[in-house]
Amino acid sequence: MVQSLNVFNLGKEPGSLTLAPNHSLFNTKVVSTEGTALIARQAVKIVDNASLEIEVTAATVNTDKIFGFVNFANRSETFDANSGVQVAGNAAVMWMIAGAAIAKGAAVEVVIASKKVITQSAGTTVGTALDKAAADGDFIRVLINTAA
Repeated sequence: MVQSLNVFNLGKEPGSLTLAPNHSLFNTKVVSTEGTALIARQAVKIVDNASLEIEVTAATVNTDKIFGFVNFANRSETFDANSGVQVAGNAAVMWMIAGAAIAKGAAVEVVIASKKVITQSAGTTVGTALDKAAADGDFIRVLINTAA
């Protein structure tokens, strides 16, 4: 999205939060072994290690236990290994990109390769579509539900 000097508020950016307040935001760290940088709206899972920090890594299959989604940040488009990253968790509302038509109110799952959401079928449910998506590429608000 192209920003002008007179823009005071972001529009629909994939991975940006909407419908404040969003209390389920976690300051986390990308695990040191992460080979590819994370991007906004990407699903992440928590790393089971002895660190006192909450470390996350990219979800690799749509049946992973999703911890949350990488939040959009003005300062960086990518988050490399060992960098700090804010993750939106349960009950946050995030702008996401639909991978196909989605009905308003439908349970959604994540498509790992494209970092989009589709109507839940075989993968882990990650939230509820708050908007209707007519086709692939539409922006919708998703109420994140990672508590299940």
